[in-house]
Amino acid sequence: MARCLKPGGKLLLEVEGKWNFDLFWEIVNGFCFNFLGYNEPLFIALGHLLPPWDKGHIITYSFKLELGDTVPMTLKLFSAKELNQELRKVGLIVEKRWGLHVLTNLIPSTLLHKSNPSISLKKIFTKLASIEKRVNKFWPFNAFGCSLLVLARKAEHKIIQ
Repeated sequence: MARCLKPGGKLLLEVEGKWNFDLFWEIVNGFCFNFLGYNEPLFIALGHLLPPWDKGHIITYSFKLELGDTVPMTLKLFSAKELNQELRKVGLIVEKRWGLHVLTNLIPSTLLHKSNPSISLKKIFTKLASIEKRVNKFWPFNAFGCSLLVLARKAEHKIIQ
């Protein structure tokens, strides 16, 4: 993508973030016999907390379809620092960053993916989302979302590492 941009060109990119409440929910799920449906053993969930802390890892996320089937999705998670470094390697400079699904992730993702969430769940989500909209561009919220959204600009000249 960076190669296709002209100098000064901009890229809006969204990636999966490493540091989010799903790390906590995966551990709770491991202790509670897969109650939340993350389909991940406890030792794997605990392993996500191990160093290196500034690098993301690969996970297999169990995404539930409307009909109840589960589809495994392999995801690469990024820390905010790692994302900045990777973009810089290809000549992109992060101008802005937002954390998405930061506060709304106080609700486990597996519950939010249900096709018919309860009215109370919808109300809680809506309240958390309204707060999140006001804070997701500020640190620490912009570094700790399920998704990291960045606006990056291609450097006018080659960046020296």
